[in-house]
Amino acid sequence: MVAKAFELKDQGMTHIEVCEALNDLGFRTRRGKPWRYPQQIVKLLRSFDDED
Repeated sequence: MVAKAFELKDQGMTHIEVCEALNDLGFRTRRGKPWRYPQQIVKLLRSFDDED
């Protein structure tokens, strides 16, 4: 899921568009809820940014 988020962001999507795309693909947050806020994506990408 993290790789997909990076892929979508690299394609030029905004953070809210990444939220929507992840939801459309069936991905959910750790708590099983839909992605709702762009800040969730910012934090997700930031937390995995050093792992290439």
